[in-house]
Order: sequence, then structure tokens, then C-alpha cells
Amino acid sequence: MDKVIWLLIVILYIVQLSSGLECDRFEKLSRAVLLEWPEFPKGRHPDFYIITYHLKNDLIQKNVKSVSTTQLKAQNFTIQLEEDKKHDVMIQSVKDGIILHAISFKTRGISGNLIKTAVTSTSILFKRSISAHDFSIEISYNNIYRILKHNESFYEWTDLRPATLYTFTLEFKQLHMECINVSQTLEIQVETGLCSYGWTAFRNSCYKISKESKPWSVAQKSCGLLSIK
Repeated sequence: MDKVIWLLIVILYIVQLSSGLECDRFEKLSRAVLLEWPEFPKGRHPDFYIITYHLKNDLIQKNVKSVSTTQLKAQNFTIQLEEDKKHDVMIQSVKDGIILHAISFKTRGISGNLIKTAVTSTSILFKRSISAHDFSIEISYNNIYRILKHNESFYEWTDLRPATLYTFTLEFKQLHMECINVSQTLEIQVETGLCSYGWTAFRNSCYKISKESKPWSVAQKSCGLLSIK
């Protein structure tokens, strides 16, 4: 009997440990953040750059990367930041063992929760829940690009096929940065809805065929009152 009890305790411990690891993995989803900058100080030709980043107010758990300029065709590097967390980042240029200059800034790892979507049969509405003062957002699909301007909280992508799965790419570019570009990319899959009952999908629209004859002006007004969801 004692062996059975101990076996149950061990199984319970393993289940709890697995759940804890799963929660930890979920809570620490990361996002690739691209850093791009010109040579600094200009004309000094640094030997390498040191990139240091850590969670805001956490000075113990620092990440330090050293990147030789011979490894870079241009000054750029990608770091992994936790989603929905604020981070402090610093880039230092070094030559002959001496730090020439440093650039410091704050950023955050974006997540899919920062963009909400709403669909109809032929359109997708992208709505930001991130401050327009922090990032500009470029939405693209099939080499077509649209920019969600800083004074806009949403953008509607229209003329889509009903009941079709689309993959959009959203590029977040951090605003108010000097001497450095900070960008992150997010892919969102969204499926448009079916045409309403009694309507027929054709190319990028839904149509309803009526056998009732009406003057053009009256028919046009009737169509304007219809709503396709």
C-alpha cells in the first residue's frame, strides 16, 4: 500500500513539474528584433560592437553579444526579446580595446495580442492596441503595402475573396529613434467569412440575384441599404 502511495506522489510531482515547464515556456515567448545602425562614430572604423540588453529594471540577467565588423556587411544584428516586456538596450562601438561611443534606448517585444482583427466576407480590419506614439505599422500581402499611420487606430484591407485564408505580414518600426532603426515582424493568418445566406461569391465580391425588376435609381438605393457580413 505504501508503495502505491509513493508511486502516486511521484506521478503527481512529475505532472506538476511538466505543467510548470509548460507555463514557463508559454510566459517567455520571444520575438526577433532587428537592430540597424550606421557606423559610429563615423570614420573611426570600430573593430566590433558590443550589444547589451536586459529586461527593464533587471540589471542581473544581462545578455551581452559581441559582433565583429568583419562579420557584418552592414551594421545590423538580431536579438530575441520576450514578448510584451520592456527592455533596455545598449550598443557600444569598440576599437583597440577602447569604447568609442554608446547608444542606449528602450524597446519592447511585440506580440500578436497587440493587433486585433475583424473580418467580413471581403475585408479584414486591423486594429492596433499598441500606442501609435511607439511604433508605425506597415501591413503587406502579395507585395502590396499599406501603412497604418500614426494618427490611425485601424486599417481595413478590402477587395478580398470570401472564405479564403490570407497571411499578412506586419512590420513594426519603432518611432523617435536616433541613429538606429529598430523593427520587428509579425505574421497574422486571417480567413474571410462566407457570403451571407442567399448570396453568391464571385471573385472578390458577394452577389445576390434578384428577379424583381426595378428602375436603376431604386435598385441602386436598395443595394446601398443591404449589409454583407
